Amino acid sequence: MNTLMMPVSEVVYILNNESIYDELRFLKVCSFLLDDGLDFPDAWRQSVLSCKLRLKKEEINKLSVFSTCIGKTDTENQTRTICLFREYFIRQYEFAENERKKYTTPIIISGFLFGCALFILLM
Repeated sequence: MNTLMMPVSEVVYILNNESIYDELRFLKVCSFLLDDGLDFPDAWRQSVLSCKLRLKKEEINKLSVFSTCIGKTDTENQTRTICLFREYFIRQYEFAENERKKYTTPIIISGFLFGCALFILLM
């Protein structure tokens, strides 16, 4: 297996500068904390907890735990760990998208009907 070995701070810096990760604000915070000399697990944990993420507590805990798995084992095990976390968050994202699609239409219709009823009452 041919792998690229680089410090975690460089990986975070590279990801931080990729436009596809712009929505992950905690990457920017993590990058700044790493530049200030904080070690990766602490910088990651602080950045995840400091950013206002619209995630469940369980998901925030998973993101926090992720930092403790990086840099602790060999590259192959870290790759497996990253893949497991990736799959978990992909499933969570798909579930959230399905929930959004399921409830968006009824909420819009209810809001419209409520607005109509309120308009009729006020006339």
